[in-house]
Amino acid sequence: MYRIKLFFIAFVFAGVFSSYFLSADSWYESPEADMYAHPLLELYHEKENYIFGKIVASTKNKDEKSFVTVKVGSLIGKDKIIEAAIFEDGYVSDKAVNKRVLMSYTGDIASAVVVDSDRRLPLTISGVLFVILVLLVGGFDKIKGLIALFISALFIVFVFIPLVIKGWNPLALAVASVFIITLFTVVAIGRFSRKSISAVIGTLSSVAVVLLLGVAYYSIAHIDGFSLESIQLINYFSKNYLGSSITGFRQIMLGVLIIGSTGMIIDVSVCVASTLEQIAAKDPNIPVKDLSRIGILAGRDMASSTITSLIFAYFGAELIPLIANTLFIDSVVHLFNNEWFFIAVFQAFAGAIGILLAVPFTSAVSARLLKHSFRAKSGH
Repeated sequence: MYRIKLFFIAFVFAGVFSSYFLSADSWYESPEADMYAHPLLELYHEKENYIFGKIVASTKNKDEKSFVTVKVGSLIGKDKIIEAAIFEDGYVSDKAVNKRVLMSYTGDIASAVVVDSDRRLPLTISGVLFVILVLLVGGFDKIKGLIALFISALFIVFVFIPLVIKGWNPLALAVASVFIITLFTVVAIGRFSRKSISAVIGTLSSVAVVLLLGVAYYSIAHIDGFSLESIQLINYFSKNYLGSSITGFRQIMLGVLIIGSTGMIIDVSVCVASTLEQIAAKDPNIPVKDLSRIGILAGRDMASSTITSLIFAYFGAELIPLIANTLFIDSVVHLFNNEWFFIAVFQAFAGAIGILLAVPFTSAVSARLLKHSFRAKSGH
């Protein structure tokens, strides 16, 4: 316990000073509406209709523009053969016969344009394979966890994101989402019990620390997110096509920070709480202090392996941007002072801190709640 406390204090102390010396000034003022005037963006302001089709022939006109003859019909009641242009050849590089494609049109379906490949089949196969492997390896009792994961993803996509677009406070929505997802997931996995309560408290306490670190560090490092292409797109589209501007970009990034770290923190908290539940059931007379210490010892390996997964997941997701930025960043000092790089590294570190803290937080709460529960059952 002493080593964990010492490591955490040293880590935060070193992080504060390193971020102070390495952080570069970000863009303090909100950008103008036309700050990201990409020529292709103007094509998306009209309401698009989408339909799938299958290529039956491919040709080029005298200007070397690609055209394909596509058979469509799944959404219009009957098969229809139309000739469609390829929207940006790079989007659909393979124009082979029988290839399935996604098409868009605004008026008559005859004006449809091929915009991308049809990827429903490989995506469905990968999802089914994931579910099968989870059930085979983890057993059919994991079906509740899969359902909780699916519902949590739907909540983010169909509740959190639409409300942010409508102008709700992103950070408040993220905090509420984390609370709902944590409670629902933990209860779905282990029912409503003292173990579940312990895991929920441990998770939310750790996420709260991650949020506080994000607020402090983003302020110290002058992080506002305006150098990120995704933030630029949000700003541009909201000001030009939604009728109202989405603001609070730092709050959006803080929301992303805590939502992104919650999943693995839940894993560690549930594992620690489950371990202590089994120990307390076998020895109801074990002292609270000893039970808490066992939880910390047992949670070390869980936390270490989970942190490794988290950091590799974050850096794996940012590897392509890192390669792209390396093309014009010729200095380590420039790289460390890049806003995008700071955000990527800090998200991994903050998530790792949350995972580490989930072990002692959950151990302390579980030891007290479970000890009283099994002592009452045993009559002591």
